[in-house]
Amino acid sequence: MQEMENKTDDLQAFVNGLKETPNKTNPNKMISTKYQNSIYNVVNLFFNICKDWNGIERNPMKNIKPPKFKTKTTKIYDLEEMYNVLDKLKDENIRDKYVIAILVCSGVRKGELVGLHVEDFNFENNTITVRHNVVSTKRKGTTYEKETKTENGERVITLPPFVINIAKVYLKYREELINKFVERYGKDYVPPDNMLLSRFGKIMHPDTPYKIWCDFRDKNALGEVTPHGLRHSWCTAEYHENKYLTEKELAILMGHGVNIKMTQHYTHPKESNLKNSSMIFNKFEEKLNNNNELFINLKFEQVATILSGKVFTSSDEMYDIVKRYYSLSYDPTYKEIPKMLFQLKKILENNDNLYKDITTFILKTPNDWEAIYKGKELFGDSFKIETIHSKEKRKEFKEKLQDTLEIAL
Repeated sequence: MQEMENKTDDLQAFVNGLKETPNKTNPNKMISTKYQNSIYNVVNLFFNICKDWNGIERNPMKNIKPPKFKTKTTKIYDLEEMYNVLDKLKDENIRDKYVIAILVCSGVRKGELVGLHVEDFNFENNTITVRHNVVSTKRKGTTYEKETKTENGERVITLPPFVINIAKVYLKYREELINKFVERYGKDYVPPDNMLLSRFGKIMHPDTPYKIWCDFRDKNALGEVTPHGLRHSWCTAEYHENKYLTEKELAILMGHGVNIKMTQHYTHPKESNLKNSSMIFNKFEEKLNNNNELFINLKFEQVATILSGKVFTSSDEMYDIVKRYYSLSYDPTYKEIPKMLFQLKKILENNDNLYKDITTFILKTPNDWEAIYKGKELFGDSFKIETIHSKEKRKEFKEKLQDTLEIAL
């Protein structure tokens, strides 16, 4: 060690030579500048320990120049582009809608997204509590859950109402998945507490949201923004558009704590301001209420139930359809649901001759299950129903609902 104290030229040559070190997984590429700096820091720490143990008098790395960082510019979306991403979710399945909507609207890491438990959702206050981070070890090939990435990672984030509604629908889908896993593995199967489950009924791999996002992004030609870029996008939009948040409060929502800049020690976060983190999506909420092109997806069984009055699908699904279609912020009573379904039937029948054909076919087929199987072959398995998008129409509908439908029924 004492000989090494004077070998600064050799040490500098060693550090300079790191940029020519091949990557083990891809020999055609060199190790990254980040990895080069990690090696530099380890060697520097080693000599500091030698100095503390009195093995050497000084650290020879003190005057050694570290490798130069090559920083990549993270590609992000502006707020309008984020709205565009959310617009394109209407044709996606409920799992992908859930994953992408939360990534876009919360700024969470992909491991934190997978780490969200059912109990972490407060559907009354429209919030999620980030408590866990799911990681995977490449060497052992295991996926496990631990605490958040940083000490200050645990936090409460307010989500826009439309994202919470997506989460509610996904929660019902999750229950269906669990029932299938029970059938597959037996009654001893115990699902993890996580909202997202793998195809084997275990904790989802943290790279799966990455694949879900990239498939969706590439399919819709949305550029090369990564899930981490979505996190940057959310942070940037909150910083520029949200007048309620200070930089320190934004740092809390990002899971960075409050230690960001010395001058920010003079500002203090307020919980009331943190609750306004979803306000940047208020314009998109308005767009949802005034957009003719937003649809809900129905299966053939659901269309057949509405048009024929026969129970081809569960009452819970009918309840969910009514609430989604009429954009209700409250839970409809069981007295209201039949009336709303009757009104929905009239709207469907006036919408397209296809629905009249389905009604005629269903009523002519004596066996219910035979009708379902044949109906899927003839008419397809899924339909898009245009939503009532106008606030005035919904208000008018609610005012006239009682008189009009009681007479009709």
